Amino acid sequence: MRKIIFFIFIFFRIEIAQAHAPKPDPSNIPTQTPCGSVEEIVGEVQVIHSDQSVSLEIQPKMVLPCNTWISTMSGWIKVLHISGAKIQVGEQSFVQLSDQKKFQGDSIVLYQGQVYAEVVNGTPELKLISSTARARLSLGSLLMISGDLRSRGSDQDQDKTQLIALKHSASLENRFETKRKVTVHAGEMTSLDFNLHRVIPTQPQAIAVSQLKAKLYGFKFTNQDQAEILKLAHKRQIRTFASDLSTPQTPAKREIASSSTSPLQYHRPEPDVEIFEHLVNKMVGGETTGEKILFPQALSKKSEKFYLEIEDSDKIQRSTQKEEIEEKNRIIQELSQIRMD
Repeated sequence: MRKIIFFIFIFFRIEIAQAHAPKPDPSNIPTQTPCGSVEEIVGEVQVIHSDQSVSLEIQPKMVLPCNTWISTMSGWIKVLHISGAKIQVGEQSFVQLSDQKKFQGDSIVLYQGQVYAEVVNGTPELKLISSTARARLSLGSLLMISGDLRSRGSDQDQDKTQLIALKHSASLENRFETKRKVTVHAGEMTSLDFNLHRVIPTQPQAIAVSQLKAKLYGFKFTNQDQAEILKLAHKRQIRTFASDLSTPQTPAKREIASSSTSPLQYHRPEPDVEIFEHLVNKMVGGETTGEKILFPQALSKKSEKFYLEIEDSDKIQRSTQKEEIEEKNRIIQELSQIRMD
């Protein structure tokens, strides 16, 4: 009985101590190296300290220390990276501003969701990594997507990474095998999916404007920037490959078809002998005897004589009528000899 009372006493002491324990104050958290600052925020966004002990209160122009976590639900946030790059985290995303010294120069870690990045001239190369891939951007803008935004909650979603180049060019590589990287230009996309047992990104392909509009919906762009992005995508979409790769030559003057020296003559072209023989061999199955069956006169070495008999149609008709009359008389005569007994 004493033991039970003792354990109950200890339990209540622990509960009272936890209830009166001071909550962690963000101001008391030791300062770290800054990795960026908040430019703009809209909707439901949460910024978490690197040790995940406290959620920081978000304010414009707020300094974000390295290894800070950013979680978005139904909103987005714009961050100015310390390198000068502009980062925009879309909705339903989970991102970390990593310390470049600890992450081999990687600035952004995209665990899930979508991130827009823009690098201007004179800014160092920006590296973004997901669970499987690494994207590199030296100049221009890109859109990086990790997982399938349409179906969440599966572990296999983390193995999908998609990269879309919006302006200039960017590259995507397997973060575990960096020798084989794929470069995409404005209006092109590539992806790396471990679920398909691929260890290198797919070949670049043009992205449809309608598909790109749907992916840009979760971000905020000015009308001018969005029009420029869609214009580059449309320009890449309508680009076709050359049908003739020969060296262009100076076109010759066209002569009149009625001219005696002109090669243009209005007559039926002669059949190609090689094509004709090929088709014949294909029809007869390569048998030479089949040609004699199809073309007995053309392949026969001996001359053949043909007899043509012409008959008079009136004479044939009179002869036929005469035979019918004789047959009719014969039948009447035979019937007349029959007697009814």
